[in-house]
Amino acid sequence: MKTKLFFIALISAFLFNSCSSSSDSASIVGVWKFSREGYVVDGTEVLTAYSGNESGCEKDKTEFKSDGTVIDTDYNSSCIGTNRTGTYTKSGNNLTTTFPGDDSHTFTILQLTSTLLKGKDSDGYIIELTK
Repeated sequence: MKTKLFFIALISAFLFNSCSSSSDSASIVGVWKFSREGYVVDGTEVLTAYSGNESGCEKDKTEFKSDGTVIDTDYNSSCIGTNRTGTYTKSGNNLTTTFPGDDSHTFTILQLTSTLLKGKDSDGYIIELTK
């Protein structure tokens, strides 16, 4: 769950920011699927397939809407999706998501393109999402 909250926060941070390394303005609005996760080990980023995705099912996903709403969908082993709806805010490169009954979670956006969203939480956990 921490991974998904991180992703949601990460995506939200870029909703109102364009990517400075790209000539086109990337937006986080849309549906993003959880792809890879990991940490930096001995100075090298080590990412593997996202462990929350169930084999044979659609990938877990997060949808960021332009009105500040975020919808997180988690698929179980029977490939049935469960949705949670919350809100997100962005301040600089920090993205904060809040879901009812849960604490707020803040992440730092590392990279945003039209097809890739990458972020890191305060524990060093890195998550990649793709469109």
